[in-house]
Amino acid sequence: MIRRGPVLPSRRIFAWTSSMVLGAISIASIIVATQRQVVSPLMAVVLPVGASALGLAVIMGILEILKRLEMAGWKTSEPKLWNWLLYLGSIGLAGSAIGAFRGQMMLSIEGPTASEWLLTVEFALCTYGALMVAVVLDLQTHFEQTALIKREDSRRAVRSLFESREAWIQARDRRRDELHRILNERVEPQLAALHGALAPSLARPTLSDDELGALCDRLDRLRDAEIRQLSHLTHPSIIDVGLYPALRGLVRRYQGRFEVKLHADASLMDALSSPLRLTIYRLVELLLANASSSAASLQIRLDGDASRVTLEVLGDLDLERARQDGQLAILEARVALLDGDWQILDGEENSGIRIRLSAGPLGT
Repeated sequence: MIRRGPVLPSRRIFAWTSSMVLGAISIASIIVATQRQVVSPLMAVVLPVGASALGLAVIMGILEILKRLEMAGWKTSEPKLWNWLLYLGSIGLAGSAIGAFRGQMMLSIEGPTASEWLLTVEFALCTYGALMVAVVLDLQTHFEQTALIKREDSRRAVRSLFESREAWIQARDRRRDELHRILNERVEPQLAALHGALAPSLARPTLSDDELGALCDRLDRLRDAEIRQLSHLTHPSIIDVGLYPALRGLVRRYQGRFEVKLHADASLMDALSSPLRLTIYRLVELLLANASSSAASLQIRLDGDASRVTLEVLGDLDLERARQDGQLAILEARVALLDGDWQILDGEENSGIRIRLSAGPLGT
């Protein structure tokens, strides 16, 4: 079975290799011509060098024709027998022509005593040599291109790793700044006001029932609005109750902006491990936050088994903004921590993101 098509070598490498091979056999022919002394010393040099130069022109001309065909639309990389026949057949034909030139040249420098088999030998050797050069340079060029692709993939992986690390640090700093802002601007002033209101004074030694009730209301609002938000930023406590109610609460938060439909098996979500539940919650939270402003509805689908969990968030997501803000790098980092993978869906009906996570043992 043909796995790949031929890879045309560069003109420079092909010319350099062909020149070395033809130059080497020219030197051998010059030595033979000098020993035979059938032709003059000048012709003993001119004939072998001229035959090699003509052969180099022929084989480089064949390569140029193949290059022009490739530029015209010939898909050499396709794994087809015809591609190999055209490539090797053309180079072999050039080798045969070189063999014919050299055969006539060798008959001239050998003289009347030259064997008729010399033509056949030169023809066979030059054809074989041209095919060998073609195959070796094809392999070399293929390996070089593969190495370049792998090096570029490695560079992209390293760049993505650093971007993920930077995005992770930025997200951590933003969360920390948000915690400090809530504490400094909202929680601490209210606690100070409550402390001042509860502290006894000479003008007001005790508080009335109405004043105590008002202070209790303020404490309840502080607990519900601020303390719970701080707790959610660090670790949403509802995750400990279950992933399904946590996602339902997250969906309700965005119902005012667009419609969100949750399709998931509650029993499966409850069986997942605690780190996996938290990761899924954070991923859904991140994707909902990056929904496009024109999004009318989003769908969240969660499915899986004992080994893999698949999360799909389908709808109009602003992925370009998420990429620029580093949110996709954070998503990739979270997915990588659980040995998962993700892909962008760009279909006519279903567009969004699909994430596959390693579930590991359920219930651990």
